[in-house]
Amino acid sequence: MVADLKSKPERYNKIYRYQWRTSVFALPQIVWQKLDKLCAKDWGYHFIPHACMDYTRQNWYEDQTLYLTFQDYDDLVNAKLSIDLKN
Repeated sequence: MVADLKSKPERYNKIYRYQWRTSVFALPQIVWQKLDKLCAKDWGYHFIPHACMDYTRQNWYEDQTLYLTFQDYDDLVNAKLSIDLKN
């Protein structure tokens, strides 16, 4: 299933007060969909590159960390309790 990203508000580089530093380097579409259903208020995501980031490598994206950010603290807590980013 392909997400219709045009119908959703822009989430990339939306940085809100409440942040979840994840242990992954990508945002799977299934997680995006779960967050849309779970969150009462807006959420966003951004990436922080690691010190060893080399954009010339084919798998450069593996040297970054995904941060999920939330407008509402309760959404952050619910997301951490409800979403498994390891599988």
